[in-house]
Order: sequence, then C-alpha cells, then structure tokens
Amino acid sequence: MSSQIFMRRPWGGIDNPLLISKTPSVFAIPSGCSFLETFALGLLKEGEQDPFRLSQMEIFLPTRRACIELKRALMRQGEGKCLLLPRLSPLGDLDEDEEWLSSPQDELELKPVIPPLKRLGLLTNLIEDYTRKTGLPSSPSLSFKLAKSLVGLMDQAAIETVPWEGLIHLVPSEFASHWQLTLNFLEIITSHWSQILEETGVMEPYARHHQLVDLLIARWEKKPPAHPIIGAGSTGTMPATARLLQAIATLPQGQVILPGLDMSLREEEVEALSPCHPQYAPTRFLQKVGLTPQDVPLWSGAEGVESHPRAGLLAQALKSSFSLQGPFPEKALEGVSFIPCASPQEEALTIAILLRQQLEIPQQRVALVTSDLRLVERVRAELKRWGVEIDSSSGEALNQTPPGIFLKLCADYMAAPKDQVALLSLLKHPLCRMGRAGGEVRSEVRQFEKKSFF
Repeated sequence: MSSQIFMRRPWGGIDNPLLISKTPSVFAIPSGCSFLETFALGLLKEGEQDPFRLSQMEIFLPTRRACIELKRALMRQGEGKCLLLPRLSPLGDLDEDEEWLSSPQDELELKPVIPPLKRLGLLTNLIEDYTRKTGLPSSPSLSFKLAKSLVGLMDQAAIETVPWEGLIHLVPSEFASHWQLTLNFLEIITSHWSQILEETGVMEPYARHHQLVDLLIARWEKKPPAHPIIGAGSTGTMPATARLLQAIATLPQGQVILPGLDMSLREEEVEALSPCHPQYAPTRFLQKVGLTPQDVPLWSGAEGVESHPRAGLLAQALKSSFSLQGPFPEKALEGVSFIPCASPQEEALTIAILLRQQLEIPQQRVALVTSDLRLVERVRAELKRWGVEIDSSSGEALNQTPPGIFLKLCADYMAAPKDQVALLSLLKHPLCRMGRAGGEVRSEVRQFEKKSFF
C-alpha cells in the first residue's frame, strides 16, 4: 500500500496531496461476493482511522439505483452508526451529468439536450415527408413507431461513437440493391437531422454525454482532484464510460473497482475471449490501462472472505480450456435445483409456491431474480391468490395501473364514440364516478345492462 501526506483544510477537505500513482489503481471484487456489500465494507475500512475520510470521497456508480443501494449497504455494514456519506454520482443517468460540472469556473457552455418528445415529433415529421415523397404507404401511428426505432438506432450509434458515413460500406455488394433502400430512408439522419439540430440549437443526449465526459477528464488533467475518486461497478462497455474509468484509475487518489473479474485468466485466455464473453469488457479495459487480470489485487472488503465454490466452477466453465473430466467441488452446486415445467404458467406457479414456502419462515427474506418481465407478472398474479403482494424493482407499466387503464378506456371511447363496448367499459371502471360516490355509477350501469340485454 502506498502512503500519502496531506494538509487538512479547516472544513475537513484534503489539500495538496503528494500521493502520485505511478501505475493505474485498479481492484477487483470476485463474482462470489456481494458487490455492494463488499464494496461498502472496504470503504468503511478505509475510513476507520479518519472519520472524515468517507465524506471526502466521490464515487461513480453505474446507475442512480446503485447509488441508493450503496447507501443502504453502508448503513448495514456500519451497523447503524452515524456516517458522513460520500458523494455518489451515477454514470448511466444522463440527467445527473450537470452535477459533474458544478463549478463556478466552467469554461465551456454546452448546448441543451433536445427534449425526448420533441425529438420524436421532429423525426415523425421527417418520416411523414419521406413517405409522401416516395409514395410509400404510411400513417401517423406507423411513422411514430418508425421514429421510436430510429431513436434507438441513433442512440446506439452515439453510444458506440459509430459515424454514419460508414453505413454505405456496412453491407456486402450482393445485398447492395436491398441495402440502398435502407440507406435512402436513413438519409433522414445523415442529411437532414444534423441540420435540424444546428438550427434548433440542441444536442443529442449521448453526444452531449460524451462531451461532458471529455470536459471532466480535461479538467482533471489540468488540475487533479484533491479528494479520493472511485469508479465502481462498471466494466467500461460504453466508450465514454471506459475513458472516464481510465482517467479515474490514473488519478493520484483514484481507484477503479471491477465487478466479477476472473483474476486467474492467463494472457492467452484473455486473447481468446469473444466479445459476448462476460470477461471480455473488463479484460479489454485492463489492456487499455496496461494491466492483466493477474495484476489486479482484491478490494480490501473482499480480503479474507471465502469465495463460494460455485463461483470458481462457473469461472472454469467459461474458459475455453474447461473439461468435464476434472473433479468438481462438492458444494459447488449445493442449493441448485432443476424443476422441469410444461408451460410458462406452470413455471410461474412453481416459483410462487417456492416463494410462499420461504415467506412462511419467520424473518425470512426472499427475492426472485429474472430478466423475464412476463414471468414476473405471472408470479405476482399467482401470489395474489394467497394475498401476498410483492414489489418489482422493474416498476409497473402505466397501462397496467388503475389510472392508466382508465385513461386508455377514455381514449378508446373518444376514438370510437359509437362503440357500445368501449362506452360500457369506461362507465364500469371504478374511477368513473361523474361527481358521485364511488360504486353508484357502476351499480346503475349494471342495472341498465340487465334491463337491456336480459
């Protein structure tokens, strides 16, 4: 560990740090450890000797949710003690970028971000103009859907810093005639969109994000921060994030903590990794800062923590040299079960039963982790049969909430006023009260249905 000498400001900041990092400061938390809990434990260890150390830190995490969860992890690891928390900044939430530039000495004024709805509206108008000129069949709703798809393509290209000029060379010549039709459509972006942005004085969100990161890095190069800066939980898959993490790793008091890095990878194994491999992004980041996985030490919070044998088994299984002939740790697959299900509904019912069994244990906490949102909805529906309400971290779609359903019924009736089903559906909704007590309108509508149809 390097030592440092610093002078204390009266308000607790660090001034004139003399610690100079000769090599990038990168640490790792293995996949067998809870990342946020381990990260929080290491932060508290660093602040044991100085109660103000934690409050002087600035930590960059992938999302705003990660920032919230780190606060909770610090409280858990601190066992309820009073803490001066560090400044937490999200890497992935663009609306937080302005906080990075909160300095009275800003030298660059960036153009504002174009509002999302305005961008969709302008692109919808461009698509409508294109379909009219080319004679292609279209409608306002179809143009709006195409605009949403176009926004996704534009954002992806901006994230990866891919120039639109390379589109013409993207497809082999044998598909040139079909690709030419797509190129003609994408001329909306290549020819017209940049001009519109210039005339309206706004910027694309991710283009602005890149400029903000470059501005922040330039400021650090000009005057290195006098406080600890940590980038944690990200592997730098986005070019802008990778540049920021590289800058943090080389700062005098900068540290980067990589999640789930396999520190046993050899050089030839790193070179053989494909872009879809989970270790590809962190190892490519290490190459950019001149390190190998074996050069990266453990984060202080992970020292002495015994890794689960399953993590080692999965790490070996992801290597190209993995063989089924070798011995397996006895506890590697302990707690792992396979339950065959004939249908998605049966799968949801099985999961709901397992969750209910765990909830019957006093003080027991249980979580379902899945990327299938439809499965989550099915499980929630099954648990509601037993009066169990669960919270989904993905949130709830607006059109599935009572107000959202009511607004959709209103829109359906306005679109087709003569549709009797739409009218009855609207009148029977609990939120349709017409200035009267709840339930009165629904009761009268039901009486009307009985007299009219029976």
